[in-house]
Amino acid sequence: MRSLISLYRNVQAFGIQDGSKAVVARIAATIFPSLRKGLKILRLGGLPHPIHVRPGTSDWAVINQVFIAREYDCPSVGHNQAVSGFYQDTLSRSETPVIIDCGANIGLASIWYTQKYPRARVIAIEPEPENFRILTLNAAKYPNIDVIQGGVFDRETRVTLSNTGDQPWTWETKEADAGEVVTHTIPGLMGRLSNSKLMIVKIDIEGSEVALFRANTEWVSNTPVIVFEAHDWHFNWRGTFHAIVSVLVTHPRDYIQSGENMFSFSHELLSTITPAGSGPIDRRSHVVAVVAASGQPIS
Repeated sequence: MRSLISLYRNVQAFGIQDGSKAVVARIAATIFPSLRKGLKILRLGGLPHPIHVRPGTSDWAVINQVFIAREYDCPSVGHNQAVSGFYQDTLSRSETPVIIDCGANIGLASIWYTQKYPRARVIAIEPEPENFRILTLNAAKYPNIDVIQGGVFDRETRVTLSNTGDQPWTWETKEADAGEVVTHTIPGLMGRLSNSKLMIVKIDIEGSEVALFRANTEWVSNTPVIVFEAHDWHFNWRGTFHAIVSVLVTHPRDYIQSGENMFSFSHELLSTITPAGSGPIDRRSHVVAVVAASGQPIS
């Protein structure tokens, strides 16, 4: 039954031919683990270029999240209009809207953003070497994606990599003087671009959210949309959700959950673009979350 549901969703999203190929490749890699070591090239409906994925790994879950469930799409009409308005307003001022993809994995979210905002600049940053190699392959034909190997912290330092989940999307960074990977800051990444304005920061960095939000957080008040996945479920007692939200609540923001991601929309930067309440939230697949000053979600 699960395979039939997967087939239906893939065919619905990518067409009969490409969707069927995707499901067959995934099933084959599950039955024959040796197939997971290689790369499968898939052409997904709606994308101008094929993507590289590893059969039988978490890459397939990312495909589902990004392109089928569309978990990076703005989860309400009003907020979507406001972000689109900010995007157009930035372009009208001859500035480049910037999207920073922290924890880009193999680049699928970055590619999705290029389709939604084709004139934006996407900075895709990923620390793990194999993920970064595939990210580079996937981003190669998108001139508005800049790929950077590294972590994202509150300061420039070095980190080591470890993986407790045995999947490509569960690599964790830990600060260490002799670490093999360098880290970058949000202001430092923005400093690489001229005549640009930060629009969206997407954060999925496996517990390093604590290090990103512990200091040097002035960029938060200048960011219209912050999309993050907290990892309290995976890293018990680290307080990743609290670390993020304790900074975000210093300025009025709307919060909406979409799949695994929490969207945070700046009142100051967005609410004047589209009148408050002009767009209803799609309650079929999204849940509104109100975040209190304590940093605890109230359903």
